[in-house]
Amino acid sequence: LGSERLHDRIAILYSHPSIRVHWMIQHLGLGREWTLRESWHEFRDLEFNQLRTSLTQLIEDHFLQYDFVSYKQLEQGILDRGEYDLLFLPQSIALSEAEARAVERFVASGGKVVADFRCALMDQSGKARNSGALDRVFGIRSLDGAEGQINRVEPAGARLVRLAGVPVYLNRFGKGKAIYLNRSITAYFQQRLKPGTDTELYSL
Repeated sequence: LGSERLHDRIAILYSHPSIRVHWMIQHLGLGREWTLRESWHEFRDLEFNQLRTSLTQLIEDHFLQYDFVSYKQLEQGILDRGEYDLLFLPQSIALSEAEARAVERFVASGGKVVADFRCALMDQSGKARNSGALDRVFGIRSLDGAEGQINRVEPAGARLVRLAGVPVYLNRFGKGKAIYLNRSITAYFQQRLKPGTDTELYSL
């Protein structure tokens, strides 16, 4: 009861437009059968829920705490207040221009941003862009097509480096840093239960 909650200055974007898009991507094959689904189907089956669990557990396994920041708060400038040093964008595929510019300002002023993949490839309504809205921040160029679920990218200023044995794109933007993992972390919530299988991701 006497404990003091520490603010580790970590934010995770909660993007409901991205959740809707990922639901559509995952369930395209259902056709009209989607009308038969109920909320418990989504809680059990939606891959985005597994991703969110993996990311929060990965942060907690490092004994750190985080805040969720909603897409509306992002548009309204919450990152401009100087409360956060690190922002995670878990499969944030659908971002508005206002959200993208907010992330850009955050990194330019000295913040750090980490994305896994398929970042800002659509606007907030799910309309595809010609290139990712944050490609310049991450120093990459999004390419057409995909390799499995991972969108193909190539360096456009970013350095391809190995962090804990994992190849990632690292870019300096303004005073800050942007890290593009170009890999899925969705399975971490299962890997963490099997010693040794989570080593690379945990060490990033």
